[in-house]
Amino acid sequence: MKLEAATSTQSAPAPQQGVVRLALTLYRAFLDAMPDPAWVKDAGGHYVAVNSAFRRFCENHLGRAGVEIVGATDFDLFAPDEAEKAQQEERDAMAARGAVRGDMSVYHPQGAVRKIATHRVALLDDAGGVAGTLGFARDVTDRAARASRLRESERKLDALVRNLPGMAFRRLNDSIWSMMFVSEGCRELAGFPPRDFVGNHVRTWGSIIALDDIEQAHNSIRDQLSHGSRYLVEYRIALADGDMRWVSERGIHVEASGDAPAVLEGILLDITESRW
Repeated sequence: MKLEAATSTQSAPAPQQGVVRLALTLYRAFLDAMPDPAWVKDAGGHYVAVNSAFRRFCENHLGRAGVEIVGATDFDLFAPDEAEKAQQEERDAMAARGAVRGDMSVYHPQGAVRKIATHRVALLDDAGGVAGTLGFARDVTDRAARASRLRESERKLDALVRNLPGMAFRRLNDSIWSMMFVSEGCRELAGFPPRDFVGNHVRTWGSIIALDDIEQAHNSIRDQLSHGSRYLVEYRIALADGDMRWVSERGIHVEASGDAPAVLEGILLDITESRW
């Protein structure tokens, strides 16, 4: 893997000799071993050395085939706002005399965009002064795309849950019916905000079930789940205003997976009118 270094023929300011020495000795093996783009810059932001992965990246994703990188700055390679962000991260690393993580969006002339995660580390010269930075990058476009799709799926799921009749839930199959998730339908169904059961644990779902119904409902769920994964029970709950309401709980048992415990997931509906 070829390592490039600035020479006296470059039009950019000559890099500090300490950085060149570091790039060509202490950091040569590191850069050459990196499968991802890696580089060394002087304190002024000029590239002193790059590995071949960096050059391939410039060719494939920046449309910069044959461009001279050593001696250039980020403003010669990237969009102005991204170049300024990159140089600010390097200034931060040098000021802290440590490492800074960041991200960039790089644009191909034909329109393709890549998301890049970066790691920049301050380099010290022989006298202990800050002489430049060492950096490397990783293409995280696919990961970012997956995260974006996941967020979109979560948004759609949230919209679906919000528009379901009744109250969606996820809970443990324990004696107090501990809720792990309660939809906003809880307000209309029971008169309590969801955070009472999940966030602040002001009360448990079991605490609002009629005393005459809770044991029977629990036993019915246990018996039904002994023959399958689905169940249906009906019981009364005490509303925030003290009134009683009949509800139907239809759920499914979800097996434990990894660190996640076994849970019951389902929907609760108000069936008061059909019971009174």
